[in-house]
Amino acid sequence: MKKMSIKIIITLIIFILLVWSSKTSSIGELVTIREVSSNEMVIETMIKEVKTIKIPSNLANIIDENKQYHDKYYIKYTTNIWGKPKLKQIKPMLDENS
Repeated sequence: MKKMSIKIIITLIIFILLVWSSKTSSIGELVTIREVSSNEMVIETMIKEVKTIKIPSNLANIIDENKQYHDKYYIKYTTNIWGKPKLKQIKPMLDENS
């Protein structure tokens, strides 16, 4: 009985890990930043979709300050079905007129 319980628990853990990894994806988009708070930013994609992305708190001030100099940013973030998207990379796009 004890061996059977251990096998069931191990199988369940493996199943949960497989589901978790299959539902996590990485996305890159060209966006406009609408708002920045201490741990989130609101973005608008090129197709006018508005999303809220979690950001590291140490980046919030930097992103907010740069917002006045850059209109568009290229961001990469991860998504899963259990929470808000999380920022992995952000890069300001240079203006064509500069």
